[in-house]
Amino acid sequence: MARKLLWKHKAVIVNELDVTRVLPILVRRGMFNGVEEREILSSPDARFRADLFVDRLSTKSPDAFGQLCRALELTQPNLLTRFLMQSTLSDESGKLHFLMQLLSNCM
Repeated sequence: MARKLLWKHKAVIVNELDVTRVLPILVRRGMFNGVEEREILSSPDARFRADLFVDRLSTKSPDAFGQLCRALELTQPNLLTRFLMQSTLSDESGKLHFLMQLLSNCM
């Protein structure tokens, strides 16, 4: 489920995520290592960094998405809110179930 949510929001992440603020938090929490951090942050292009970040995050455990949500609460809460709003508005029939799944991944 977490991977599906990540890919669903990839365009928003690539365009709006400030990887330089979120990635150090995820490194401290053990979701990424220092080598991955340097590789992702080495590009001068913010969109490329965000794209590479999503690619790497998608290979991590489901807990990594939850850790991303927690990091977004601290650094870019507006982006986390957009994920929640888009997830509930995109599928009217299953929105409550989907919202509960998203919230459980972020807790």
